[in-house]
Amino acid sequence: MTQSRLPPCGRPAHRGSKLTPENILTEAQKMWQAQGKIPSVRALAECLQVDPMAIYYYFRNKQQLLEALATALADTVYQPDPQAPRRQELGRLAESYLHLLYTYSGLLTVLLSAEGDGPSECFRRRYLLIIASCGLSDTRRTAILHLLADALHGHSAAIRRTDYTYEQSRALFQPVLALISELIEHPGVSLS
Repeated sequence: MTQSRLPPCGRPAHRGSKLTPENILTEAQKMWQAQGKIPSVRALAECLQVDPMAIYYYFRNKQQLLEALATALADTVYQPDPQAPRRQELGRLAESYLHLLYTYSGLLTVLLSAEGDGPSECFRRRYLLIIASCGLSDTRRTAILHLLADALHGHSAAIRRTDYTYEQSRALFQPVLALISELIEHPGVSLS
């Protein structure tokens, strides 16, 4: 009787294993982009040539895997330059985030169902970097962040139901972005 070369179910191979959380996330990201949908754990395991349970060795469940993947994707959003013009950087951040939501079908659902703050924290840090020198109150800063996030998410959800290209989607979002920029640049404008 020959011994199997595969590790026991649910465990990665010990020596020479290339299975790591980072490799799993990288492959899942590639599959998601190529297939246009969230990959199943089974398909991901097949692509990585491991038992599906080996993925659960690193991620408790599919939701944890999806949240880690969403955080990794959110971390690819445009990194603003605090020295550049605020309006320009806010536009680049918003467009980068819209592009991410446009590219990864289903990402918005993952983001909205996330139990942790990982993905939203990535965006929040970048937003705060852009507006750091504005002197806005914490309340106003948070209100504008929520307005921007809600506008981006609502726009993305609406665009998903059309056949608009990303460029058309981006153009349609420009008036909203201009309004949000005005709220940041002119603190006297009421949010109520």
